[in-house]
Amino acid sequence: MKKFISIFLILTLLILPAGCTSKKELSKVDKKRLEERKQDYKDAQNLIKLYMELVMQGKRDEARKYIAPSSNKKDIKTEFPLKPLGYSINRIEKIGNKLIASVKLSQGVKGKAYYTIDIADYTIGKKSDGDMVIENIQVKSNLVFFEAMVQGEKSLLLREDTHTEAIPVLKAFELPDYIANDIAFQPLKKVRINREKYGSAAISNDGKKMILCSVDGKNTIALAVERVVRAFNSKDKKVAEAAGTGGGGGTEKEEGASSGEAQRVDVVPLDYFEGATVEYVTFSPSGDCIYIQTRKGDKVGLSLYSTYSLKILSPKLMEKFNSPEYNIINAYFNNEDTLLVSAKNLKENKVENYILDIKNDVARKQGR
Repeated sequence: MKKFISIFLILTLLILPAGCTSKKELSKVDKKRLEERKQDYKDAQNLIKLYMELVMQGKRDEARKYIAPSSNKKDIKTEFPLKPLGYSINRIEKIGNKLIASVKLSQGVKGKAYYTIDIADYTIGKKSDGDMVIENIQVKSNLVFFEAMVQGEKSLLLREDTHTEAIPVLKAFELPDYIANDIAFQPLKKVRINREKYGSAAISNDGKKMILCSVDGKNTIALAVERVVRAFNSKDKKVAEAAGTGGGGGTEKEEGASSGEAQRVDVVPLDYFEGATVEYVTFSPSGDCIYIQTRKGDKVGLSLYSTYSLKILSPKLMEKFNSPEYNIINAYFNNEDTLLVSAKNLKENKVENYILDIKNDVARKQGR
């Protein structure tokens, strides 16, 4: 018995070190795999950023170099040429041996009520040399906000993807004829809303908030429009009587006693641009900020507002880029609330690129 126990102990001592070594080796392998996976995610993110930056700058031919020739990418055809206004990388995940990046892209048409939000999956693989490449781009959702005539009435419509019917989200009669311009830095006066001529427009991700520009001669007023749905008791005569009347820059209508809901369209003046046109309007990817690009003669400037308070954001940045020294060439969001601006320094006659931190109201020149 003692002899058996001795043999067992000897074998145990021989096996244990081997087992510990195997665990250590396994730990090293796991650590290496984890590091490789982290690097793959980082490389994939850098590839998407590089590709999207070229797209935002209008360098689409150069951007296509990062797409595999075998890709079945198809551009969505639109009635007007779209300008990219902002993008964000929502997430990157691994499916099988591929990485899938979900990217949101906002685009608009210069001076027109036409705005799109696309969410697409970018499939990323590796070439034979180990470099990453975009193998496929598949649009998962396509939100289109545009102006059209519906039963002889000018309306703004929303289509949630290319295969569904567009629905009216704002009709001309829901806008007031005049609105009190109570913006702090403008003289208080009533401003006429031209319901027959719209300029640039944008819609939020959830489809509830809209920015619409009404053009009256050489002047433009930017309106913040929000559709609010409120539940009510169908027996409440006061609500029923109020339905369809509107007040304080909004209209309200009863959707039917059985539905128990009333919709109110709130219209608030965001800004008034005298003698100027609005070229582009967009929400930041986070939805927290509104960007407006204006032109007055040869001068192209920018304005930034809070989506929630509708007050001016980043007054120092607005003062800088609306001064006679600068002229905006291109601007787009490349993060939730980060704006990249390319501007002509008229004083020094050169193009300068800036990263605008909107929340902190500071601009950092690129290349420094």
